[in-house]
Amino acid sequence: MQSATPERQPNRWALRALFVAALLLALGSAGGLLAVVLMAAEFALLAWLCVRQIGGQTGDVLGALEQVGEMTILLVAAATVAA
Repeated sequence: MQSATPERQPNRWALRALFVAALLLALGSAGGLLAVVLMAAEFALLAWLCVRQIGGQTGDVLGALEQVGEMTILLVAAATVAA
């Protein structure tokens, strides 16, 4: 009988660090840091609002978080290029 070996899940902190490093490289240190700080604030605000209004998160909330994060990165990139 073969023993089932659990599949290794990627380290979430490593993936987050890779994402931040990619932002820093793509947008420069100031733009990347600004994007990360803005996204953290937006995510915290939306998480608080969702807990307060609907008692938690749903798939729609996660989709909204993805869209808000993407818009933030694009707006910071546009502001960085324009400056």
